[in-house]
Amino acid sequence: MRGLGQSILEEGREKGRKEGREESIRAFIMDDLEEDIPKEHSIIKLQKYFKMTKENAEQLYGKYAMDV
Repeated sequence: MRGLGQSILEEGREKGRKEGREESIRAFIMDDLEEDIPKEHSIIKLQKYFKMTKENAEQLYGKYAMDV
């Protein structure tokens, strides 16, 4: 049983990290939009600071830019 509890705890931590990362990325994009940073520059910054591919950065940018 101890192994099951540890597994559930680890899954919860991973979910929290993932949600925190998503929220950070959303805030990052929203800030760039408010500051009128060009999309291309935001994509480059997302790749650099969040270690993601250009395709992933573009996908997330499109997702969160819709919130504006």
